[in-house]
Amino acid sequence: MKDRFYRVVSITVAGLVVFASFTAQAAENQVSHEVYLERANALVRSSQHSAAAMALQQATHLAGDKYPSLYMRLATLYYGLGLIPDAIAAGEKAVSLSPRMKWYKFDLAKFYLVNKQYQRSKEQLLALLQIDPGFALAYVYLGYDYLALGDKNMAWFCLELSDRLGRDGNLLRQKLQVAGGGSPAEPEALAQGQPAYFRFIRTNSREEADALLRQIKGGKSFGNLELELQNSRDANADFGLITAPELDQNVAEQLAETKVFTPPVVVQTGSDYLVMQRILPFNRAAWARLEAGGGTAPVVASAT
Repeated sequence: MKDRFYRVVSITVAGLVVFASFTAQAAENQVSHEVYLERANALVRSSQHSAAAMALQQATHLAGDKYPSLYMRLATLYYGLGLIPDAIAAGEKAVSLSPRMKWYKFDLAKFYLVNKQYQRSKEQLLALLQIDPGFALAYVYLGYDYLALGDKNMAWFCLELSDRLGRDGNLLRQKLQVAGGGSPAEPEALAQGQPAYFRFIRTNSREEADALLRQIKGGKSFGNLELELQNSRDANADFGLITAPELDQNVAEQLAETKVFTPPVVVQTGSDYLVMQRILPFNRAAWARLEAGGGTAPVVASAT
C-alpha cells in the first residue's frame, strides 16, 4: 500500500514538474492558449491529468471567454479527478458562455447530480429539453433527480419518455421498482390534437439514410448517432428538429399518419434523404403544471 501511495505521489509530482518547466518556457515566449491546449492534450495522452488540468487552466486564462469548449474540457478533467466543485465552476462558465449548447447543459447537470444538487441538476435538464425535446438521456438523468427529490411519479414519467425515445434506463427502472409509484400520464396521450413534431438526420443519399436506420433498429439511439456525426470529420449529415408546417408538402403528406414515437422512417426531400421520427415537443410551463397537478396537464406545446 505504501509503495502504491509513493508511486502515485511520484507520478503526480513528476507531472507538476513537467508542467512547471513548460510554463516557465511558455512565459518567456508569450505563447497563445493553443500552445497550452496542445500541451494539455499531450499530458492527457500520457495520463498526467492533474498537470493537464493546470495546462487547460492557463489556456482558459489566455483565451478569455472566446472558447467555451475549453472550460467544459477543463470541467470534464476536474470531474475525472474527483474535483466536483471545480468541475461545476468550470461547467457553469461554459454554459454561461454557450447557453444553447445542450451537451454542456447535460454535463453540468451530471456534475450537479453527483454533488447532490438535485434541484440545480433538474433545472439544467429542463432547460436542455426546451432546446432538444428528443434528448433521451436527459430524461433518464431527470428521473434520477426527481427520485432523489422524492417525486417518484415524475421519475416514472421521465423513464416512460426515455423508453419511447429509445434510451434504455434499466438502472433507473430498478430503483423505481423498489421505490414504488407510477407514471402520472401516458406520453402517447399527450400528443392528441397537437401539431406534429419531428427530429431528423439529413443525408445525401438513400444508402446513407438506410445505414443510419439500420443502426437505430439495431439499438443505437438518435442522440448517440447525432454525437458521432457531430464529432466525425467525414460525415455528410446534419440533424435537427422540425414541425409539420415547416415540411415540404410532399414530405408532410408522407408523414401525415405517423404516430408519436413510432420507429423512424426514411423520406426524400429534394436531393436529400431524411431519417425522421415523430416525437413530443416540450413546454416548460405545462411540465410544471404536470408536476403540481397530478398528471393532468399536457407537456406539449399548444396547437397553432
